[in-house]
Amino acid sequence: MRKPLSLIALALALVALVGVAALFLRPSPAAAESLVPFHASVSENFTAAPCNTKSICITAIGHGQAEHLGEISEYALVVVDVNPADLHNGCEPETRSTTLTAANGDVITMYGTGYSCPATSDAHDSYAITGGTGRFQGSSGSGTEHNTHTFTKPGVGVATVTYDGTISSVGSLKS
Repeated sequence: MRKPLSLIALALALVALVGVAALFLRPSPAAAESLVPFHASVSENFTAAPCNTKSICITAIGHGQAEHLGEISEYALVVVDVNPADLHNGCEPETRSTTLTAANGDVITMYGTGYSCPATSDAHDSYAITGGTGRFQGSSGSGTEHNTHTFTKPGVGVATVTYDGTISSVGSLKS
């Protein structure tokens, strides 16, 4: 009779040991976070005006579509350094702060640096996702932004913007 009880006790101890090991070997939320592809296309209207003697500030408002968000609105503030000493192959350095807002109000925020090229009417930035709200709270990721712009009159224009990269799994930091 003792042998079957010993086997049952051994089996229970083994199950408990596996359960404890599973607790300690479970990946942390950060490790469980995975990156998924991210793409957005936006049509913008923008205005440009001098910020100071060395910079142009561009305010852009747009609408489009984005993976994981659906229909979006976009707000961006771009600062272009027009100091000729800072030219890179005829392109001027810029920074871009962008907010993408889904129809339900969830937000992704991004910050990018790159170049605006007057001769080719385009700009290229590398961006990092700096956070968000709703299901994007605590999100991260990175990618590139490309925009082709046209001035319709001095200081005013339209642009087509694409964002391509990765974002941490939607809602991956939610419990």
